[in-house]
Amino acid sequence: MCFKLGALAIAYDGSAWNTVGEFPIVVDNHSAVVIGGDSGAVYVFGGWGMTNAIDNTFLTLDGGSSWIKGPTLLSKRAQHRSVLVDGYVILHLGGRNATDVGMDVEMWTFQDAAGISRTQLDWHLPNFTLYPEPFLVDYKDAQKCK
Repeated sequence: MCFKLGALAIAYDGSAWNTVGEFPIVVDNHSAVVIGGDSGAVYVFGGWGMTNAIDNTFLTLDGGSSWIKGPTLLSKRAQHRSVLVDGYVILHLGGRNATDVGMDVEMWTFQDAAGISRTQLDWHLPNFTLYPEPFLVDYKDAQKCK
């Protein structure tokens, strides 16, 4: 877990909070996902910048202390939820920006050497702001409930 405090990013290692380097921008109401467990990459998506919602993505690789800019979100958003599914797909759900409240779902698929495929899905979530909490259910299991 990583938070922005002034110019420093901090992380909890299970027993204490430690400084892990300066975060490149001031941002809040963002989302974050860890890919690859404790030694993987931390991705920080969107949020409110100094004046409005942003589409920036920043990541640190292998638990390092330096941040690099990653691909941008297809839609600027803050107060959203980003969820890792099956270890290689990230869904960006809900949120808002200066003009939209409750936004279409954005799907990122990690494709080894090909990079990241980003798709704006036609799943509109009206009024899904303030970090909507998804419940992912296997389609086959859901069919049993009919």
